[in-house]
Amino acid sequence: MAAKKTKFFKKNQIILLKHVLLFLGVIAVTQNFYPIGKDSYTGYHSSCHELEDCSLIDNEFQRRIQQTSINNICSENDNATSILVGAFYYPWWREKNFVQTKAEPYIGPYDTSNSVVISKHLAQAKRGGIDVLALEWTGPHPSDVSGDKIYTEYDIDKRLLMIIESIKKEFVEKKFQDERLFREIYLRRSPWGSYFIFYDQAIRMHQKYEYSIEKAYDFDNKIVYNTFVSDLIHIGKKYFDDIDYFRIDGKPVVWLYLSRVFKGNYEKALKDVREAFDYRIYIIGDEIFNTIALDKAEKRIKNFDAIGCYGIGIDSMYYRDEANTKEIADIAIPIYKKWFKYVSNLRNVMGNPIDFIWPVQPQYDDDHIKDRPLNGEFFCDSPEDFEYFLKRTKEAIDELPNGKGIVFVTSFNEWYETTSVEASSIRGFPYRYNFGFDFLDILFKIFKK
Repeated sequence: MAAKKTKFFKKNQIILLKHVLLFLGVIAVTQNFYPIGKDSYTGYHSSCHELEDCSLIDNEFQRRIQQTSINNICSENDNATSILVGAFYYPWWREKNFVQTKAEPYIGPYDTSNSVVISKHLAQAKRGGIDVLALEWTGPHPSDVSGDKIYTEYDIDKRLLMIIESIKKEFVEKKFQDERLFREIYLRRSPWGSYFIFYDQAIRMHQKYEYSIEKAYDFDNKIVYNTFVSDLIHIGKKYFDDIDYFRIDGKPVVWLYLSRVFKGNYEKALKDVREAFDYRIYIIGDEIFNTIALDKAEKRIKNFDAIGCYGIGIDSMYYRDEANTKEIADIAIPIYKKWFKYVSNLRNVMGNPIDFIWPVQPQYDDDHIKDRPLNGEFFCDSPEDFEYFLKRTKEAIDELPNGKGIVFVTSFNEWYETTSVEASSIRGFPYRYNFGFDFLDILFKIFKK
């Protein structure tokens, strides 16, 4: 029996090193692309031919891509709750960047190329009950522009994922010694402990073409149109075949930043992207905003599988500067309920229901950033402030017929704008910059207990 288990481990070591996730199980990547939704999925792992039996991996992958709807997250979630929690994650930090921030991480200014930093981030995400991270993508690697511009795909692939890979390798060597552990821990872990790509079109078009926001989202411009389509096809070919890439309805997810300012021929561009993947792609539109008339946004919203928003989706003119987060919650939740109700009665261009993703954010402060407007800040002055926002969100979800949903946090580590839930500590500073692990613990308390 011992010899048999040893043989099993040796045969599966390559797969284990690539796909067993540490703690939360966030982030892995493979380089070979095999279209999703075909008759069978036999090419999942490039080293599968080295094994006598790939059925464990193939069967698990097929199970995950056959999830029927967002409502299945309750049974699939490790924490066995009805709410899945995601957060926007920035993989490009260097220590020098923190010179421009007001708050500071608990672990101090860091470089996301440091394996210790990544280990601590994964541990903190687990502590907060965060199930999925949306990784900002601003361009490919190698870079397709001249000069010293480096896009975030470099940080994702050549720094973050390589570090995660080494962490997993060490973890696997210590923990996975037989078939029983492989089955119990790998195959039964949550498929929602994962990642997906957050496509930042604004930065992409600015860095490549020096376009303004207005020009960056004009799909009548052939350059914008072609770059958008080719970028998403590139992202799909590079990441969608990863067993740990986040899926809803069995489809790999992409979030499109600021889709609410799309203009021109964006419908055809989105159709081109869907056709490239045989419609096996789940696109989230960044749509919720209080000044947008829902009936005027309906045509655009129908192009998406779900809608949400980065941030709180409220114009800063609609709340006082330096408001308390409780005030923001009282303004935001009725707006979110209104959008949810409206969207719930729509069908998208494929004839499917449109899902709703609930936004949450602890605070916001960018006064220290050059050329930013000196209004729009809001803060938590105590743990109860963020907890109030989350409780009101949870109550809104509990009121739904199925009581299930996805909550997305802005952000895990956007320190420039002081929206992070990552642990912070600056001795002698007020709570808003010195909240410790409170935001993470409150997330877990409200959505996971």
